[in-house]
Amino acid sequence: MAQTPSQRPQLGLIFALPIEAHAFEGMTTERSAYRGADLTIHEGQFANQRVCWAVSGVGRAAATKAAQMISAGHRPRCLISVGFAGGLTQTLARGQLVIPARVINEDQPERPGWPVDTAITGQLWQQIPPDNLTLVSVAKIASSPAAKAAVRQATAADLLDMEAAAVATVAAENQLAFLTVRVISDTATECLPPEVERLSQPQSALHRLGAALSAVARRPSVAVDFWNLWEQGVLHSRTLANGLMKVADAAGRQQHAH
Repeated sequence: MAQTPSQRPQLGLIFALPIEAHAFEGMTTERSAYRGADLTIHEGQFANQRVCWAVSGVGRAAATKAAQMISAGHRPRCLISVGFAGGLTQTLARGQLVIPARVINEDQPERPGWPVDTAITGQLWQQIPPDNLTLVSVAKIASSPAAKAAVRQATAADLLDMEAAAVATVAAENQLAFLTVRVISDTATECLPPEVERLSQPQSALHRLGAALSAVARRPSVAVDFWNLWEQGVLHSRTLANGLMKVADAAGRQQHAH
């Protein structure tokens, strides 16, 4: 059911993975859930704002579906793609929170892409510099420094993810504001375990679990890699949640200004 203007959430957030949403969800109150066949949309209070969110799954198709459902059913004033990202320049450090100014697609790097809502981000870039980053959305993660360098050379982007461009497209189609909030999970010079690339492909949670168990069976030491990534993910999730508090505060100030 569509929301009336007075009921509309201020922010609609799309996370790809549960770990990305973990700390944020722990800070929400007055929660309710709308369960679909294969996706649940949540509503609640966060940092004095009414928000809605979904954990979409990995990739463009999953993010598009979640963004469309949130846009149609809840009509937030701003759609936000939230999660981890890989750094493509040595100026971005692991654990750094960033709010890119522009999002592009890997297969169309020459196009202008999608700018973010500067009415919100203009208030934030002084707190969360820098203010001129470009994020590129790709079909699969770049797990090696060489792969990241190739993406950087082809697109001139500063960081990469797999979902932000899809959310930006839905926001533009529905005339909603858009921004993306990211934390750098791996730098331009870091390698990810080869199993991570396979696990990061669009697939069901059951298939992902099966792939993880198969990876551990083939290479038992990967269990340590997965545990380390989980621990880092928990820390990065807290960084995202703290950043989203700043975003919610800026959005609230913008709303009251109007």
